Formats: sequence, C-alpha cells, structure tokens
Amino acid sequence: MAEKSNGTPAPLKNVAFFMEMMERLQGRASHMEGIGCFYGEPGLGKSISARFALLQFQAYYIEAGKSWTAKALFTRILREMGITPAKTIWEMTEQAGNQLLLSGRPLIIDEFDKLVDKGLAEHVRELYLASKGKATIIVVGEESLPFKLKKTPRFYDRVLTWYRARPADGEDVKNLHHFYQGEVTIHADMLNTIAEASGGVVRRVCNALETIENWSKLSGVKEIGLSEWGDQPLFTCDPDLGR
Repeated sequence: MAEKSNGTPAPLKNVAFFMEMMERLQGRASHMEGIGCFYGEPGLGKSISARFALLQFQAYYIEAGKSWTAKALFTRILREMGITPAKTIWEMTEQAGNQLLLSGRPLIIDEFDKLVDKGLAEHVRELYLASKGKATIIVVGEESLPFKLKKTPRFYDRVLTWYRARPADGEDVKNLHHFYQGEVTIHADMLNTIAEASGGVVRRVCNALETIENWSKLSGVKEIGLSEWGDQPLFTCDPDLGR
C-alpha cells in the first residue's frame, strides 16, 4: 500500500487529483451540483486518495459492501456521522441529508459500483436532495462506473466532476521510492521500467521497490539501473504459473 503506518499517503498524482476534485466541489457556486466521481482500474490508489481527502476535509467516509441493502447503506452512513438511525429508510435519508447540510462536511462513498449494481444509486441521489443540493458527495469506483451510472440518468446528470485515476508513471515511482526513504539510488531507466512492467498499479510498484531494496542489501550495489538489474524478476510475489 502507498501509505505509511501513520496514515500519510505518498505524494502520488492521484492523491492530487482527488484533492483537486474535492476543492472544486466544496468551492462550487451555489447553483451547481455537488456530486463527483473518481474512477479507474483496481490498484491505482483510489481508496488511499479518498482516505487522505477525508482527513483534509473532515469528510464522512464509508466503503460499500456487496450485500448491502438501502437500510444497510443509511445505517452505515448515520453511524459514521455518530447519529442513531431512525426506523424507516425515508427518515434515515432525512437524518443523513440534514447532517450533511448542517455540518458542511463531504461524504465519500467508496466501492460505489456495488451500490449501483444493487440499484441503490437512486437512494444516494435522494440523500443529496435531502441536503437541499448543498452536500458534497464523491463516489469512488472501478473504470466502468461512469458507464453504469449513465443508465441512471437522474444521478448521472447531477455529477459535476469526473476524475479518472491514472496509472503510476516514472515520476510516481520515484516519489514512492523517496517517500519510503529507500537507501539505494534507482536510475531513471529502472524507474520507468518499473512503471511500465507494473502497469502503473501502485501495489505492484511498491513490491518492485521492495524487491530492489532487498537485492541491494544482499549484493551491496547502491546504484541500480537496467544494466545492474539485468533480467531478474521485479515482482517476487507473483505465483509461478508454469508449475
């Protein structure tokens, strides 16, 4: 994970993108809609970006479950808000909407695809309306999320900002390496190779950097480029599917 034990995220581009989206939504004109969508392929650091933003903006944050119903959704939101849920879905919607309106705090819903697949996107739209359209709600999901939401036009049309998470590039790999205070110097050709070989997936980048650090300690080589690394595998956690 691209996150230190104290919860501080690495300075990745996707973290900056998420913060930019949050700032735009929070600073929008009063007549503009307040829903944003952050989407992309698995492993690009979307959830890490969301967790950083929640700390910066004191946002409410929930991660949706595949088995959730509307009642489970609003129960989880209200518990995150520190509010005892009412008995009916309508009452819970009003409770959560009022809290978003009064507090001014954003709501981030991660794994939103699961709610869309269960037909619950409309419930989130009603929550937004219960805040009188003043709330900031950001939904986070996989790369297909915009296409799924397009089938729910009343929700889709209220999305003000769409941000797509980008694969990690050579600069991101370099920042990750420095962030974890790696002792070895990794040359640009090696950083770019890691970015390409990992497909930009942050988890795989971190694994490759750890592999290089361990090899450096064993070999004593402190500066590593492609010529030093040779044809060694970068991802030691991969299974040997040839067996």
